[in-house]
Amino acid sequence: MRSIILILSVAVLLAGCRTESTTVNLEQPSLKQTTIWANEPPADPKSEEVIISRLEDDSDHQGEADSTLLKLTDTDLVNVFKTAFQEAEPIHGVVKSKAPSHMVLINKTEYDLWIDDGKTGTIARAEESHTLYSMSLTTTLKIKEILSWSVPQKPVQGLVMDKKIHDDSLRILVATNWTGHTQNISMDDRIKKSYKTNEHAWYTVSQEFYVQAHVGQQVSIIAAAQQLESNPPIRFSITARLIEPLINKSSFYLKLVEEELNKQQLLLISIDIENEWVLEGITPSRYTVDHIKNDNKSAIHEQLSIYVFNSEEHLEAGLDDFHKQTALMDMLYPRIYKINNVMLFYWARGDMDKQAIFGPSFDKAAEQLLLK
Repeated sequence: MRSIILILSVAVLLAGCRTESTTVNLEQPSLKQTTIWANEPPADPKSEEVIISRLEDDSDHQGEADSTLLKLTDTDLVNVFKTAFQEAEPIHGVVKSKAPSHMVLINKTEYDLWIDDGKTGTIARAEESHTLYSMSLTTTLKIKEILSWSVPQKPVQGLVMDKKIHDDSLRILVATNWTGHTQNISMDDRIKKSYKTNEHAWYTVSQEFYVQAHVGQQVSIIAAAQQLESNPPIRFSITARLIEPLINKSSFYLKLVEEELNKQQLLLISIDIENEWVLEGITPSRYTVDHIKNDNKSAIHEQLSIYVFNSEEHLEAGLDDFHKQTALMDMLYPRIYKINNVMLFYWARGDMDKQAIFGPSFDKAAEQLLLK
């Protein structure tokens, strides 16, 4: 891959220049030059494509390409280039550069691309090659990975099992064994299988995606070939996309809530009761609640109902249903927690205007579950 030298300081420029490089004096970009992106949507958005060509090493770049390196039609991969170019920042001052290493054609617009072993890549519209733009570090890494492919990589689909922040890295744990031939396997069995067969990995993702993805969410990911060796491995995502809806018709969410409440030192024991509140067709799972370390367990336990709805909209409809069913009743109302498409009814004794005995534990558990 051709190297590029970008020297933004006059002092460094005078200290040493490569003879084959050319100098471009970049004036302050006008208002029309603050973005490199040519916003020319195709007639059919699904027909968008990116064609990447490698330029000859001894070419002075008159638009002649050595060969077509890749043709990308996957929407997520196309968006990597669109995002990189849309977010690129103009470079001001004197720039020392060699001929571009690649030509990128997005729809009908040509771009010159300079990318080497440096931290960030540089781009310019072919028709305005005197105006250069710098890409971010993240998008540069993604494009470098794509340029290393011999053929476009296919996405893998999986299920988000966990989320965590490590230093400044946002990561999601994804199990990738649940589609196709495993579609009739229960969620719990899929999760167990992923641990036994190592069909799961951590993926670093953007902050926006980290916030949007929840445990139980289906995702589609294209990752870099290299990975950090660990168990499970850690991979850098090139693209990441949510697949709706959330997985919810299993005991997965119930176990997730149980585990979080256990972390808050609460013991849940499953029970069956008659005349349970069925909301929008959803019957909850009912538990008694007590402190794990309570040596003097009382005969009367407070209780918890867990509803798993199909969506957040379905949850709101279920809550409306509860209010309608109880509108004319004189009864003890539960403390209600809404966590994405899951709703908890904490049936606490005592007045609603007083703190329930397990209230702080439920508050903390709900806060942690919202982050997953």
